Amino acid sequence: MWRKLVIFAVLAAAGSVMAAEPVFCRSGEVLKPWRENSRPSIQNFDEYTFPNPEGSYAYIMVPIRPDAGRAMSIFDYVLVIGSNSYPCIALRVGNGAFSASDATVRDFGGQDVTLCFRVDTRALAGRTDIFMRYQLSASGLVNTRLNLQ
Repeated sequence: MWRKLVIFAVLAAAGSVMAAEPVFCRSGEVLKPWRENSRPSIQNFDEYTFPNPEGSYAYIMVPIRPDAGRAMSIFDYVLVIGSNSYPCIALRVGNGAFSASDATVRDFGGQDVTLCFRVDTRALAGRTDIFMRYQLSASGLVNTRLNLQ
């Protein structure tokens, strides 16, 4: 009996250490961000609004499970890597198409929203200090640290 209790306690402690804590931003729960090396297909994308200067770029995708009653647009967040900030260039609802429209999305139909950020790959090299910053308020939950996969 004693051995079973010790084994149970060790397994329970290991399970709690391994379980990832949820990460939240102003709009809801941040799921698992990831990196893409090529730009996804984006409707309404305007190269004049989001110029592509020389360099090598990656695309950071940040999925969010929005809280009830939230609205989102591409202007709500920027990605901050070190001293550089990168605007959100598109968003999509569920598995739909990405859109660079400046319209605010108010009805997600219970689906997750994915934000797309274009970043300079040189800024990403070896960085762990990646934050998503809420731009519409200076108080409350403004900076969310991302664990990039």
